[in-house]
Amino acid sequence: MIFPTSLAHSLLTAAAESLAVLAGAAVTLALGIIRLRFWWWPFHPVGYLAANTWGLQLWYMPFFIGWAAKALLIRYAGLPLYRRTIPLAVGLIVGDLLNGGLWGIIRLVRVGAY
Repeated sequence: MIFPTSLAHSLLTAAAESLAVLAGAAVTLALGIIRLRFWWWPFHPVGYLAANTWGLQLWYMPFFIGWAAKALLIRYAGLPLYRRTIPLAVGLIVGDLLNGGLWGIIRLVRVGAY
C-alpha cells in the first residue's frame, strides 16, 4: 500500500528532477543558439554536457591538448596546414582506440572475463 506521504514525496522528487532536466536543456539550448549567433563564442554545448559526466577527470587533459593544438595550428600555421593534419589526428584517435581494444581482447583471452 502506498502511503499518502510517500506518494507526495515521490511527486515532489519527480517535479524537482523534471525541473533540473528542463534547466539543463535550457542552458544547452542557450549555449547552442549563442554559439550559432556569435562565431567568437568560446563555450560549446557539448562541453557543457561533457563537463557534467562521470569520467571527465580522465579525459580533460587530452581534450585540452587537442583544443590547444588546433587553436595554435590554425592561428600560426593557417587553415591549409590544419586541414592536412586532420588525418594525423584521426589516426592518433583510431590508434589509441585500437590499442585499448586489442589489450582488452588479450586480457579477455588470457585471464577471462572480470
